[in-house]
Amino acid sequence: MSTQYERELRRTVAEGLAALNEHNGGRFLSQVARTVGVDRTTVGRWSKQSTTASVEHCRSLSDAYPDFFDHGLLVELHANSALTPTDTSAPTTAGVDILDGSADVFEAAANALLGDPGSDDNRVLKLASLHVERVGLDSLRSDPYIDDETKVQTQRFRQAMATRAAEGWRVRIVVSTASSVRLDAIWQLVEAIDGPDVDIRAYPTALPHVLSAVLVANREVILSSDSPRFERPESAIVLRSRPIMKWADSYFADLHQTAPYTLRSVHGTSKRGSDALRRHIAARP
Repeated sequence: MSTQYERELRRTVAEGLAALNEHNGGRFLSQVARTVGVDRTTVGRWSKQSTTASVEHCRSLSDAYPDFFDHGLLVELHANSALTPTDTSAPTTAGVDILDGSADVFEAAANALLGDPGSDDNRVLKLASLHVERVGLDSLRSDPYIDDETKVQTQRFRQAMATRAAEGWRVRIVVSTASSVRLDAIWQLVEAIDGPDVDIRAYPTALPHVLSAVLVANREVILSSDSPRFERPESAIVLRSRPIMKWADSYFADLHQTAPYTLRSVHGTSKRGSDALRRHIAARP
């Protein structure tokens, strides 16, 4: 007997084939078979939901017809089906990693960014960098407990962001800053993350113990918690599942859209936004 996720996988492939066939005026499944490298009978079975397309064939379908087949969804359905006993509910998360230590958190984020992004719609980075702030201090330079490996991995992550932004990734970042010193440090990042589709926004306040998030390539989310003494992530979990991605994307969208100051947009850096934020900080009692 098939699992509920295998049935959903079969239905998803069949619906994609039906839409693709209709889009091309019918009688297109033979062309699909030639493109994917199977016989017409196999594609017919997929369309009737009588057999399951393999992971490799799902990849071929999504590579050839990305508007009709979501590769990430098909892979997750395969994973959930494999992990689930017949006729029981699959785990909501296809993968979980625990990261202990700031160096591990930044290393994982950099590795995720530098990995093969796959299709164009996976070329996405969303970063919420919201921290407790020791007003008047730059954490990367003034934290007496930060080790050399953490500094190396932090810089590696920042360089990875700059590289991907320059390559045309869709980059969305929201930060918090309660002092001109932190704003100066953030502005260096704003100038470095230069690309055609970058949007960086800021809150003019410290945000204690807010859950910071990194969403990479629509395939995994890193949720981090800060050190109780310094504004840098000390531990994190890495989650890979579509429900988690949807939740994290919604969480991030709310944070990003409501941030009142824009430091960079698709038009470039915003001196006006930076100056307005600086005035807000200076006027604070």
